[in-house]
Amino acid sequence: MRKTKNLSRVMSMILAFCLSVALLPAQAFAATTDDDPATWPAPDSHYTAPDKNPVYLMVDFTDEDNGGVAAAHRCLSGAELNPDIVKATASAGGRVKYTCDTCGSWAQINVPALTLSAFTLDPAYLSATTTGVEYSGNAYTVVYNVAPAFHRYVGTTLDNHVSVTAPGSYGIIITVDSAIYDNVELRTAERLLVYPKAVPWTAEFDSKIYDGNSLLDGKTVTYLDVNGVSVPAALSACQVKVEGGELTVDTAAPVTRPVAAGPYAIGATITDDNYVWQTEDGKYNTVYSLAWIFPATNTIYVGDTVQAVRLTTGSSVYASPYTWTIDPSYAGFNSNKPGSTEVQAVITKGGTSFGRVTIPVTVVPRPILSVEEVVRTAPMGTAFNKLGLPTSVSVVAEGGTGNAQTVTGVPVTWSSTGYDPYALTQTVRGTLNLSRFPQLSGDNIPAVTATINLTYGTVEAPTVSDYAKTYDC
Repeated sequence: MRKTKNLSRVMSMILAFCLSVALLPAQAFAATTDDDPATWPAPDSHYTAPDKNPVYLMVDFTDEDNGGVAAAHRCLSGAELNPDIVKATASAGGRVKYTCDTCGSWAQINVPALTLSAFTLDPAYLSATTTGVEYSGNAYTVVYNVAPAFHRYVGTTLDNHVSVTAPGSYGIIITVDSAIYDNVELRTAERLLVYPKAVPWTAEFDSKIYDGNSLLDGKTVTYLDVNGVSVPAALSACQVKVEGGELTVDTAAPVTRPVAAGPYAIGATITDDNYVWQTEDGKYNTVYSLAWIFPATNTIYVGDTVQAVRLTTGSSVYASPYTWTIDPSYAGFNSNKPGSTEVQAVITKGGTSFGRVTIPVTVVPRPILSVEEVVRTAPMGTAFNKLGLPTSVSVVAEGGTGNAQTVTGVPVTWSSTGYDPYALTQTVRGTLNLSRFPQLSGDNIPAVTATINLTYGTVEAPTVSDYAKTYDC
């Protein structure tokens, strides 16, 4: 007669809240229920009734599939083996005893108390408890080796696969609940360290010229989570302050909409605790970038002085908290030709200097408002090249702020097309040559014309002398 008590063994190693784990494959030399009971290891104590057969008893969890608790005995037909199992705990041992209800033979195996001395963290997993692991969204494995003396009671190793949903430091609890152990929980000295996943910081915030819109308008910063999904970061803005001669973020002065001219610290925050930004300087939930809104400038004309430059730094709704003062001695200002130049401004706030910035200024040529009126009078039949048309004219150009200025000596080339030396009054057209006048615009030039008045020549009557007329009566 063989009686098998191969109760399902539940062994778990638990992170913080008793998360169940599985056992690794057992070693081949373990005793199993398929072996001849006579080959099972001898029990710790036994009694065999006179002229009766012994009770064979096995307690071996090394082989998870075929191990466990088993008893075997040959006796009279109908005899039963009665179990007497006292589960061990962390502080007290237990026993597994089977007794034949007919002949009284019995066998007993003592089960030792289960303490932390039975378990040692596998060296391959030491780094998970020292340097830690990065959040991945997958299960983490931690393996504990079992001391040889406990193999038959527990198995050879405990293999834990735990899904961690948040970074942190987790206490490791080994829990063994089986046919011979009564839900033993052992808190290990090790802790599983899970750090947020570091995602690379690659974003940049460009400075811009004041245009009445926020620096944040149309801006997005994203990162990829462990599933490859693009996740947007939360954007914010703060003013900056001066510390140690450097501009740094002033988190005590948040800005809802960075619209007015000035320096701003633009922050991109990862709100998911499972992730952090990885920068050259370290890992952060929020990364701040310095970005400027430079004042807008008016367009000036070629030849204007720096005093003609005006700065627009904000509006009545979004006023700049800074004072911007243009440096009139800045050598980089040059308005001698159309294109772009720059001014330099000193920025202050509350008596504190925030340094200097250069601001681009657009220089344009002056529009020509009018051209000198040309009128010529010549006799009828005068050839075009004999009209005495001027080789240069004066023009009136825009002078800025409502003023005008006269520019003389602008070359003009006259066209003979359509000229009729026998038409009394006519108009001929000319073309200005502005190559030596970069300050003048060639766009929308008023018509360059000359009015030509041709006249007939004067005839004098001949002088008659010694003339007498005789009248007939």
